[in-house]
Amino acid sequence: MQTRAPEPAALLLVALLPGCPSPSVYRTADPTPPGQWAISGGLSGGVMTDRAQKTRFPTGQAELGLRRGVSENVDLGVRAFVPGVDVNATVRFHRSGRWSAALAPQLGAVRTPETGSTTSAFFLFPGLSQLTTFRPSDTWAFTAGPLLGAGVYWPETGGHRQGAWLGAVLNTEARLSRRLWLTPELTFYRVFSGEIPVRGGSLTLGAGLRGAL
Repeated sequence: MQTRAPEPAALLLVALLPGCPSPSVYRTADPTPPGQWAISGGLSGGVMTDRAQKTRFPTGQAELGLRRGVSENVDLGVRAFVPGVDVNATVRFHRSGRWSAALAPQLGAVRTPETGSTTSAFFLFPGLSQLTTFRPSDTWAFTAGPLLGAGVYWPETGGHRQGAWLGAVLNTEARLSRRLWLTPELTFYRVFSGEIPVRGGSLTLGAGLRGAL
């Protein structure tokens, strides 16, 4: 989230303040079954490193989401966080035995108001993860894959800034009951181009809880 601080501090606050969507996915390569709904929530914390300023600082995120299966291999979801939303999907392209693979695109948007500490601005965050899941049993599922993301910042005063990052996601899904799943997850990425959200990288550990409706 951009602020009125001097430029180096302003870039740090993009990650420090609520607003940038989490790269977490909290799901596997297997979509929500067609015609069914699922609700989810997630909490995460981590650390972000700014190479230019040679500093590290904590980050955090809370979210709520809703998903619906639209076909055997596709579901669609929406996720809310403070102060924005994103839309996302799971598109499974492979399933064989205990293995599944899917693409997980998402598009997030954040609008920050004009206040004493923030500028009036719009952020856009497209992203894509590739998820590969192994299910050794009906209770456990292990998922890993690369993630690619980008961020663009447009202040009301004009101009723009951008960034692009590459990383990975690792999670374990545990079935707690017939309609409830817990998903601890580790995500990390490094910004390889630009300065949004920061000139550096991020490491995040979180947990998601999903329930079938």
